[in-house]
Amino acid sequence: CGILWETPPVKLEFGVARILAEVRARPLTEPPLAGFIDCFYLMTHVVYILNCFNGYLPNRRADCPWLYSYLERCLTFWLREVRDAKKAKVSDAVASKLWALPPSKHFEVLSELGSSADALDAIAEAADNLRGLGEPLEDSTIGEAVREAFAWLLGQQEEDGFFYSPGQARDPADEYNHLHPTWTAVAALQLQRKAPGPSPRCAAWARHAQAAALEANLAKPPPPPPAVSAPDDDEEDEEEDDAQVAAPAVVPAAAATTAATKRPPRLAGAQAAAPGGGGSAAGARARSTSRGAAK
Repeated sequence: CGILWETPPVKLEFGVARILAEVRARPLTEPPLAGFIDCFYLMTHVVYILNCFNGYLPNRRADCPWLYSYLERCLTFWLREVRDAKKAKVSDAVASKLWALPPSKHFEVLSELGSSADALDAIAEAADNLRGLGEPLEDSTIGEAVREAFAWLLGQQEEDGFFYSPGQARDPADEYNHLHPTWTAVAALQLQRKAPGPSPRCAAWARHAQAAALEANLAKPPPPPPAVSAPDDDEEDEEEDDAQVAAPAVVPAAAATTAATKRPPRLAGAQAAAPGGGGSAAGARARSTSRGAAK
């Protein structure tokens, strides 16, 4: 884009347009399905690419309407999660990790999620991206969500000045994860923003990134996720019967003759199905602990 030098010392293998085209070619992962965390952070950083990390505002919804709609859905999800966690009678270390699932699923989910907490970082980045649009925050559902996000973020600052997510591991030796929640919260809470901003280099980058977005056809929605159909009860029963034939029970030699004359009882379809089976979304819910992109 020419903001550092005219001729880069090393030719980059992939330009911004090609990267944005690859992002748009992949289906979105909706919350709270497995892989959602990585997809979410990738999308917030697409916005940061376009606006030079808030160096050139306002964001333009027309650049990628589907992306901002996705961030709106994600912000609504995260806010519901922190509201539900606050109501639940669990420790702070557990509260931020509970998905919106029935109690019977809590243990299953907690065993998969690990120990990291992303609620504050995620709410801050989503609210930051949406606030950057410069759209009115009054008299709209998403405006109400953004205001709720700001109020919640303000309540997470502690006496040392840092912002902490509920259940976040507090290890100052882990500089990035210790600083990142505060970094994102402070960025989101910059309510008085200059638009488009005074930096000519940020403006040059924004023009370059927006041209790349046009080349990548970023305004076009990504493909829908592949449909996953749940097997019917008959298929599950057949699989259970096949498993019984392939792996017969081992019985003592003295009882072999008696056992051979009896047919083992057939399990009902509901008993034969694996826990959380049928390809349901609830059985697939899990959380990645990695962030979509490092800043």
